[in-house]
Amino acid sequence: MGCDSTGTSSENPPPDEGGAVSLSLMRTANSDVPSDADSAFVRVWQPSGSFNLVEFVNIPDPGQQTEVSLDVPANQGYRAGILAVTAVSEFDASSKQILAHGSSGTFTVQSDDTSQVDLEARVADLTLEAPESIPPNRTDTIRAVYGINPTGLDPFIYPPWQNSNPTFDYGSGSELDGVGVQRTDTTASRQFEINAPNVSSEDTTYVKVLVTATARQGATWTTANRGLGGTTFPSENGPSFAIPVVPGSGDDDGTVIITFSRDGDGWEKTRRVVE
Repeated sequence: MGCDSTGTSSENPPPDEGGAVSLSLMRTANSDVPSDADSAFVRVWQPSGSFNLVEFVNIPDPGQQTEVSLDVPANQGYRAGILAVTAVSEFDASSKQILAHGSSGTFTVQSDDTSQVDLEARVADLTLEAPESIPPNRTDTIRAVYGINPTGLDPFIYPPWQNSNPTFDYGSGSELDGVGVQRTDTTASRQFEINAPNVSSEDTTYVKVLVTATARQGATWTTANRGLGGTTFPSENGPSFAIPVVPGSGDDDGTVIITFSRDGDGWEKTRRVVE
C-alpha cells in the first residue's frame, strides 16, 4: 500500500496561509499490508515545530483506493505517516492493533497547493532469533525483533513468558529476564535469557512475546476516542513460538529465525532460516 498525491514545490511558502496534503491510499491485490487491516491513522506533523494533525480513515479493499485530504498551514518541514490497524478484539473496538506503518521524508506545503507524499508501509511483524535447540537445564539467549519503529512512538518489547503448554495464555508460566530495547530507524529489538527445562528426553519449551507502542512527548498518532493496544506474538492464547529442548545438543547448533506476519485471523505466515 502506498500514499501518493500531486503538486509539490521546493520554494519557501508564505507562512500560515492554507495548503493541503492529499494522500491516495492504494491497496494492490498482492499488498504486504495484512488483509485484516481495515482502518488507519494518517498523521501530518512538523518534527521541528508544534504542528500535529491526525485523522482516522478506512483502508480500501484490495484493488481499490481511498483519498485522504488534510488541510495544513503553508510551511516547510512537514512529514506524513500512516499506521494501518485493526481492532484489538471484537470487545474493544476503540483500542487498535498496529499491523503496518509507513512514513515520508520532509516536504513543503505551498499556499493553495496540494503537496505530493510518497511512502511505503512496512508490516509490523516480529522475528524471534532462537537457538536451533537448547540442552536441558541450560540458559541461552533469544532475541525478539519488531519490524517497525515509527517516528514519535516507542515500541516496547515486554519480557516473554515461557510455558510447557503450546497454547498457553500470555502471562502464565515463567517471565524471562531481558535487557534494554535497541532501536534502529526501522526496527526495535530486545534480548532475553531463557532457561531450558530439566528433562531426560527431547522436549519443547514455548514462549509468547507482547509488544506495545506509546507516544513520545509532543507526538500524537491517534485520535481522541481511539488508542493503540498491544500485540501478542504469535497469539495471545493460541499457538506459541516453539524451541526444542534436546539432550546432548551443544555449541555446534545454529540459530533458527522465525518471523510471524499477520495473515487473516492470526500471525500465521512463518519463515524459518537455520544459520
